[in-house]
Amino acid sequence: MRLRDPPDGRRQPLEEAAGSPFVPAQRDFVVPFGIRSVLGFGGMLPDGNLIATTMFPKVRLPREKADMFKTLSLSAKLAVLPFMDGTIFA
Repeated sequence: MRLRDPPDGRRQPLEEAAGSPFVPAQRDFVVPFGIRSVLGFGGMLPDGNLIATTMFPKVRLPREKADMFKTLSLSAKLAVLPFMDGTIFA
């Protein structure tokens, strides 16, 4: 499966993590923890900073289900907007 960066929600699903060159830690992460899929989403905040979230579910996440996460990207951006004016991490 080819990773893509669609304009609607900035999701990057990977249905099968096992054996994927996009997840190099196969022996130390994917196999021992039973990771089946990968889903990443994020985007740019108004001040130019980036927000990114990566999930590693232990179940296969088909593209149809991954598409349901597109609104979560916007929700995550909205959740951090109140903190943009100050230092979050020292």
